[in-house]
Amino acid sequence: MDNEPKESFSKSFIKGEATFGFWNIASKALGFLGSILVVKYTSLYEFGVYQLVLAFHGLIGSFFMKLLSAVSLNDILRFIGEKREDLAKKLFHQYAFFKISIGVFVFASVFWGAEIIASYYDENVADFFRIVSFLFLVDAAYDVMKVVLESRLSFSSIASRSTIYQFLRIILLIATIVFLGLSIKNILIVNLVASATVTVVFLPIFLKKYKIWSSVVSSGENVLAQIMKKHGKWGLIRPFFAGLSDNIRPWLIKIFISTEAVAIFNLANVLLSGVKSILPINTFTYLIPLRLHNKKNSQKIFSYSLKYITIFSIVLGIASFFGAFFFVKLIIPEYAKSLPIFYIMLLSMPFSAFGSVVASFLIALRKQKYLFFQMLFKTFFSTVACFVLVFFFGLFGLATETILTSVVVLSAAIFYIHKIKPGPVLEWKTIFSFNRTDTEFLRNVLSDAKKYIRKHTK
Repeated sequence: MDNEPKESFSKSFIKGEATFGFWNIASKALGFLGSILVVKYTSLYEFGVYQLVLAFHGLIGSFFMKLLSAVSLNDILRFIGEKREDLAKKLFHQYAFFKISIGVFVFASVFWGAEIIASYYDENVADFFRIVSFLFLVDAAYDVMKVVLESRLSFSSIASRSTIYQFLRIILLIATIVFLGLSIKNILIVNLVASATVTVVFLPIFLKKYKIWSSVVSSGENVLAQIMKKHGKWGLIRPFFAGLSDNIRPWLIKIFISTEAVAIFNLANVLLSGVKSILPINTFTYLIPLRLHNKKNSQKIFSYSLKYITIFSIVLGIASFFGAFFFVKLIIPEYAKSLPIFYIMLLSMPFSAFGSVVASFLIALRKQKYLFFQMLFKTFFSTVACFVLVFFFGLFGLATETILTSVVVLSAAIFYIHKIKPGPVLEWKTIFSFNRTDTEFLRNVLSDAKKYIRKHTK
């Protein structure tokens, strides 16, 4: 078929995941080093306040900065796969205008409303929020650049951004410690400068990828409006709830326990996020829409991805159990109280991994209405569970909520998958068995992996 991608799924998957894997390991290693510097040179209370400010940034970002991002990228990829570059270019232009407008609006609202926001906190933190407001402008600019890099499968550029950011951040943190001393305000300024700098660094790469459209005449259709009419309205609303429970959780901990407890729980959450980032699921969002037209191939990808990603998550969880113990005990023993919290949260890994694969297919299938109600249900369940469990069981209750939410959301997704006609089928026999097809599948993956390694080690 003319629309068939030039490379097989396994080759594209290995290329993408190898790139993401390398950069994720480097990014997380540098991120941990940066976190250690912050932890070592701030008090437990200051670190807690810092996490609350970051939670505010995440909360506002989930409300506004993610609007239409997923549906726009998905449809740009689908247009490219269908050889409709004119529609892809028009959708990008409309998305870019929308994203920058939102960024300017959020920046102005937070900057000029900092005093009002700070009035709900028991410290003078208005300056912290003003610094954070500039991050929304940087976020908007990079989101516009990123959608082009993603649509052209520029995995190295996408994956390396975080590593370069963390490297710059560490250099600036060390310089700040030596010359100014580390405070919450200085840490936030460092974050802003590092983020803005790395965005400027990637500007030439963005322009190079954008030039692919230089000879393409943009479509005259109002593509964004059509997408919103068909399925984008759910994509517009859903981000209001994405990450809501994660970002209000630190504030619940502060209210019901203490600011210091925010720091304890956050480290456990950082460890879990670091482990999850190693899961090889980064390329699904980009590769699945390009292959969705081939029903047989996409079904095979669905079944075997569920099987092997889940198995990998279990092995990774076991390794992380021991790795986290030595890391915390040797490097930051004062945060040893985070370990039991992390161990409980680690049990959510297999459910989260399984659910990530299912979610990737639902996004590609444009099931935005379901994803919206799933997000709404997840937010409601998680928020209520957080309130109840933190009140009765403290931090251990919040750790348990992570498992319960993963199980409940996955159960709802499995129930919905059975109702989709046509759509991917949960082939339980394939998932829980090992046969000749598995042997051939693994042989192809290993063969492609060996070719990739030989190519990049010459």
